[in-house]
Amino acid sequence: MKSSLGQQEQILRALEAHLETERLGLSDLEARLDREEMRLLRETSGRQTQWSAQTLERMETLIALGERRRAELRPRADVGAREMLATRVLLVGFPAAERRRHAALLEGAPSPFLVRAATSIDEVRTLVAQSEFDVALLNLVPTDESGASQLARAETATGGIPLLALVEGARSELGDLGVYDVVPKDGFDAAGLAREIGRCIGRRRAADALRPPEKDGPGPARDAATGLLSEASVREHLDRILHHAQRYEEQAAVLVLELDRLEAFTRRLGRDVADSLLITAADRLRGALRKSDVLAHLGDGRFLAVLQGRELDYAPARAAERMLECLSRSFVVDGDEHDMSASVGISLYPRDAKEAGALLRHASTALDAARAAGRNCYRFYGHTESASEARRHVIAGRVRGALSRGDLRLHYQPRVDAGSGAIVGVEALLRWDDEKLGRVSPAEFVPIAERSGQMDEIGSWVMREACLAHRRWREAGFGGLRLSVNVSALQVQSTSLRDAVVDAVTDTQLPPNVLEVELTETALVDNQNTAAKLFRELSEIGVTLSLDDFGTGHSALSYVRTFPVRILKIDPSFVREITHEEGCPRFVNGILALARALDLEVVAEGVETEIQRDALVAGGCREMQGFLFSPGVPEDALLELLRAGPLPARPAAD
Repeated sequence: MKSSLGQQEQILRALEAHLETERLGLSDLEARLDREEMRLLRETSGRQTQWSAQTLERMETLIALGERRRAELRPRADVGAREMLATRVLLVGFPAAERRRHAALLEGAPSPFLVRAATSIDEVRTLVAQSEFDVALLNLVPTDESGASQLARAETATGGIPLLALVEGARSELGDLGVYDVVPKDGFDAAGLAREIGRCIGRRRAADALRPPEKDGPGPARDAATGLLSEASVREHLDRILHHAQRYEEQAAVLVLELDRLEAFTRRLGRDVADSLLITAADRLRGALRKSDVLAHLGDGRFLAVLQGRELDYAPARAAERMLECLSRSFVVDGDEHDMSASVGISLYPRDAKEAGALLRHASTALDAARAAGRNCYRFYGHTESASEARRHVIAGRVRGALSRGDLRLHYQPRVDAGSGAIVGVEALLRWDDEKLGRVSPAEFVPIAERSGQMDEIGSWVMREACLAHRRWREAGFGGLRLSVNVSALQVQSTSLRDAVVDAVTDTQLPPNVLEVELTETALVDNQNTAAKLFRELSEIGVTLSLDDFGTGHSALSYVRTFPVRILKIDPSFVREITHEEGCPRFVNGILALARALDLEVVAEGVETEIQRDALVAGGCREMQGFLFSPGVPEDALLELLRAGPLPARPAAD
């Protein structure tokens, strides 16, 4: 946005006043303005030049810096001039070497900085309570914990200090972090980092001015039932947010959420119960959004959320998913449980419209599309979905409640000693039969559950249910059976996976040495540091690590050497290559030879014919699973197979 020459004149005049009174120096300007901007500032003709919004933003940040320095000069006359004028920076979560590097970088910046560091959230709280800081720099490590979670915790601990996150690699890989200031860790010299810090401080102060107060005085500003902004006041706040976004070339998203069938709840349960549900929904939605997001109640079970940031990326979709997820949990009123769902429509500034009224209308249109798609989902305005995209949205909505509805279950595929036909182990297989969708393949719904944040809870349930089933098999006399449970890449990232395994083993009294935690090479590629620590800990308590789909990745041997892998599972695609009596393909023979050399066990998956079985046995592979022996079966059917004795080979078509 181009501001008027009159506004620019005021900004330039204020900036000159700060320079004349030595509240700012040339180094301050050089740290925040590039060469062309400095040239315009020095030339008198600059007063007639239309400055960019970014330049005006940096100038206003400089003015705010000068005002703070003026306030500090009086009470701190005993402190050195550089310290009085310094920007106070708190480093959060950086390793020692990086702390030293960033501190040295800031010491070399044109304008002065005072740097302190905290290694934990508790230390952050202590330092913030003891001292004032102008900005906090956060070391963002998305492979250890989700970036959004780290930022939310840091934002709470720093108590509203402007927060600048430094990351490895490109910010676009971090999903929904567009509402935060996030920059590459190694992308700046001293002046560049100082400039980013100045921009962060300026943006945060401008955004704080837009945020509605927690409580307004009497009148229509707040909704009486929920305490949120009311429809009468939210338009003013939305106008201000869009004006800010236009000026600073940022983005915004408008999300309109409507509780499904609230009128039916009111008719059936009465107004008091419906109001209680509404208040609980409002509280949950507050928790699903960040402090920087605006939330309002528009009446009749409709809520409005507004997000803003430099580059929103996936933030609107992630926010909608969190809102829907928080409402999918049962509501308890007077001891009775009630299930509720919602639909969400989303419009984007400036893509869809630039005016508040148009954005609200477009979000409502998208809401209508979400309701037409079956409810309990979200839609973007103007986005025409293919049939596959529409199905993914329906799956995302249905999988949120699949666990609480009891729609998920486990089947177990026997693992057989090919020589004797004896069942020596089983692999737990997740199955989902949905009332509306029918049977949904794990290959289809697991990635969607991971993206929507459901897989951690589902994975913990699978681990516990499988261990409980094994306890029943032990009670029936089959205690030596090995149990293999798959974990996803997302579970490997989660800090709760170790606890889920330990809790399941402890509560069901499962001998740890019969449990195999099975994961793919992809999970190891994406989470090497986290996985190495996790599987060392699991190995120490006796749990076995099994590597699934072995040979399909790019660095299979390196993972066998790096991680405490004890079992390799040959991918079915290689087994299918065995089509005649001439033996195993060269690649399968190579896997078997590698396993012998490293003293590892091998399991062949997807065995469907006697030719495949015989070739694998001849190559030295004893344990197999596949339709030749048995498909995955329910728990009671598996118990019948165990009691029946060795499994004969069966035709693949059965």
